Amino acid sequence: MSDQPACPACGEPACSPSAAPAEPVKKRSCGCWTVFFALLGIGVLVALLLPSVETAREAAGRAQCMNNLKQLALALHIYESEHGQFPPAYVADNDGKPMYGWRVLILPYLEQSDLYEEFKLDEPWDSPHNLAVAKESCPTVFRCPSVPTRGPNDDPSSTNYAMIVGPGCFSEGTTSADLKSIRHTDQMIMLVEVADSGILWTEPRDLDATTMSYQINDPDKPGISSAHPDGANAAFVDGHVHFLGNELRPELVRKMTRVDAELTDEEKENW
Repeated sequence: MSDQPACPACGEPACSPSAAPAEPVKKRSCGCWTVFFALLGIGVLVALLLPSVETAREAAGRAQCMNNLKQLALALHIYESEHGQFPPAYVADNDGKPMYGWRVLILPYLEQSDLYEEFKLDEPWDSPHNLAVAKESCPTVFRCPSVPTRGPNDDPSSTNYAMIVGPGCFSEGTTSADLKSIRHTDQMIMLVEVADSGILWTEPRDLDATTMSYQINDPDKPGISSAHPDGANAAFVDGHVHFLGNELRPELVRKMTRVDAELTDEEKENW
């Protein structure tokens, strides 16, 4: 006879908990590997998409830069139609000292008449008043969006567009060319990009044709340069904007900065 106690409900011997068959212990699967592979997949996806995002961002920046140059070229042409010649690179005082640059003169043609009125034309660009105006308000059209806001010469009030100033160029300083004096308007450079220029947008300073480098993006000397890969934008007298590649021969670039520029058929094909 069993010593086990009877079940009060049915009178049958009750089963001992220890006699019940043990259920197999299920091993809990670790979710660490799932998380790991999920993160790995996200990382790979980001790595694949990042270059595309950067490329799209640069394409947009380069397009906006070209649009900036077209706006500046148009403003220069409106100035020329009203004054009979393009604005000089700078305005000088009675002693010949540069007062301020061409960017100030074209403000009314860039829908910046209020800013133009705020600037005191009888004072130099670096007077306390004019310097404050320049530091407070730099029209975005004077800056390339691809240029990062960092570096020793980069100032939010500095410009990335300049004339090339010198004998036989678009401007010789206090004078500039008129349309009749330019042999081929589609071959002569009017404005160029200058990355990290350190030139305040009101400042009477541009690229000196006698000392600049004509190699695009020359790392050793000031010249035509940009934050875009493989070249820089330039606006021509006829108003079109062209991307000048780093591979362009310096002598060809120099030729295109002169009033009497006349390219050969071969030279036209190479740029």
